[in-house]
Amino acid sequence: MIALGFGAGCAQERTIGKTYMPLMHTLRHPLWGFSPNEGRLFAPLSPGYRPCVLVAAEPIFRNDGIGAYNSFAGIGGRVRDGPYAAAREGKSMANVSLANKKVLVTLPLTEEQQGEFRKLAEDAGATIAFTREAFVRDRDTAGASIILGNVPVRTLHGAPELAWLQTSSAGYDHYLAPGVLSDATMLTNASGAYGQAVSEHMFAQLVCLMKKLHLYRDNQREATWRDQGRVTTLVGATVLVLGAGDIGAHFARLVTAMGATAIGVRRRAGECYEPFARMATMDELYDLLPQADVVASVLPSTDATRGLADARFFAAMKRASYFVNAGRGDLVVSEDLCAALASGQLAGAALDVTNPEPLPADHPLWREPNALITPHVAGYWHLQATTDNVVAICKANLEAYLAGEPLRNVVTR
Repeated sequence: MIALGFGAGCAQERTIGKTYMPLMHTLRHPLWGFSPNEGRLFAPLSPGYRPCVLVAAEPIFRNDGIGAYNSFAGIGGRVRDGPYAAAREGKSMANVSLANKKVLVTLPLTEEQQGEFRKLAEDAGATIAFTREAFVRDRDTAGASIILGNVPVRTLHGAPELAWLQTSSAGYDHYLAPGVLSDATMLTNASGAYGQAVSEHMFAQLVCLMKKLHLYRDNQREATWRDQGRVTTLVGATVLVLGAGDIGAHFARLVTAMGATAIGVRRRAGECYEPFARMATMDELYDLLPQADVVASVLPSTDATRGLADARFFAAMKRASYFVNAGRGDLVVSEDLCAALASGQLAGAALDVTNPEPLPADHPLWREPNALITPHVAGYWHLQATTDNVVAICKANLEAYLAGEPLRNVVTR
């Protein structure tokens, strides 16, 4: 991936852009634009921007529309003031000393990868320990200056010595709860690592529902030879994607490849980019819901999104449409979703996340024949490509941290 900064235009800047953009497109390298004045990353770049800084970056960070923007400054956020405020100005941070400091890594690393991380830490004077998230105890996180990978919230206790937490997940909302991290702790996430895995899971669930494969699986369990009737298709369908970032863009590519039209929805107005036919804002949501054959959400958990998918939301959707949720379960009022499925307002709901989680055994959603539920497994470590992506992000950020350079995926708090 090639990132091109853009700012005050001059002849030299325009020359750089005209020289490198066609070359990078020819080499199939995505182009991102970084604005030093705003501390944001934009994509995709077009010759209309005026590049002034050329930065080589890891190939894992692809041009995924708003996903590129997210992967520098968090979900639509700016780099805040504080210990990493220099990133907002496009400058290097002060050199970081790790002499006698502790680094904890909870990633699923191979022996070779452990050796690479160990060398980085020990060359900087730090000690390093490896474990897995499920086995992390208070004594593991105690005194750690850097944690790479998720750890249970209960083990942090404000973590007074923790300078930086790099999550192995794209989601991070549980680390934002009061008392979990100190104000001085920098938080970065793994945005950009999960697009392939989560979007493929969503797509598989959706097609399964549209072709009634879930019902035929039920037939098989009962040893019953029964025709389940008419099915639907993505050819000619309109798919509304709530959250047009890395995962949303990957999902849009899959459905458009099948002949659907994808409309992206984001918080703020912005330029439309492939594979979306149109980019809308959340203010337009209730105008768009009646037009969509499929509504798919990868929205994070925020004050604005919690409980958004309620009775009014489902009533506004086209009758016999499909709902897909792989973002956060608390987007949905589960009782209202059950009612929409039972009434036929929805033809099906594909859910990798639920409200609550885990879903209790006596919850009525389990008994809805056209609800297809998986236990929040679309991401995690199930696809090797995801593991490779997360490890690459963490290693690149550790290298940047040790070099005193700005980090990717800084979360605004």
